Amino acid sequence: MRSDPNYVDKLISMLQGPEVRVNELLPVGNLSYGIVYNYYLGYLRFVLPGIQQRIDRWCQKHSNTQCFDARMSRKFYILVPVSCYCPHTLVDAGCAISFSGHVDDLELSRAGSLRRVYRHTVWSITKPNGQVLHFVGEYPSCLNTLYQMEMIRNTGLDSSERQRQREEFVARLRALLASNDHTDSVRVVDYRDKDSFGNIISLSQVLAPVIEEDRLPPSESQQTVS
Repeated sequence: MRSDPNYVDKLISMLQGPEVRVNELLPVGNLSYGIVYNYYLGYLRFVLPGIQQRIDRWCQKHSNTQCFDARMSRKFYILVPVSCYCPHTLVDAGCAISFSGHVDDLELSRAGSLRRVYRHTVWSITKPNGQVLHFVGEYPSCLNTLYQMEMIRNTGLDSSERQRQREEFVARLRALLASNDHTDSVRVVDYRDKDSFGNIISLSQVLAPVIEEDRLPPSESQQTVS
């Protein structure tokens, strides 16, 4: 170590592993294609039918406590941050977000597992004026795969390729949801989770206006968009 002035550089190079481009590991485009179809065919198409009814039942149970606004959004929010980093809980993504409960569990027998339980969380956003917005949403767990692949350098997925794969993931997911008539029950929230200086943007700041828009009656919502 003392006799070789390049020792540290050599050590870092060995720890990083060889520089391998992603297109040398698999055909370009297949990564996002496989992830999004696995996400939709293996998960969303089973849990989205009936999600609005389960949200309605949660509201009915909490009509005198938490869910005081009958116009709570009935959409299921799929959160897609630019970084692809998915915290374990939404509380970690926004200081104004808190846990409110779960809608009724969905039980399905799949892939050799009898009565597998699918559970979806109700979150709350407290606005500066004290108003509370309730919503059901989560990150696609498969999205975190792109983030982890970028962190592990020998996968060959650098930041520019990860971003391209993420954009393809969003485009394919939206197309799948639209072609299977899920647009009324789900919304893909594609958002920046960091500003140009690298500061974290709170998810509550991003999501609150989206939920407000979805809570409006159709006529009011159209006027807001226009």
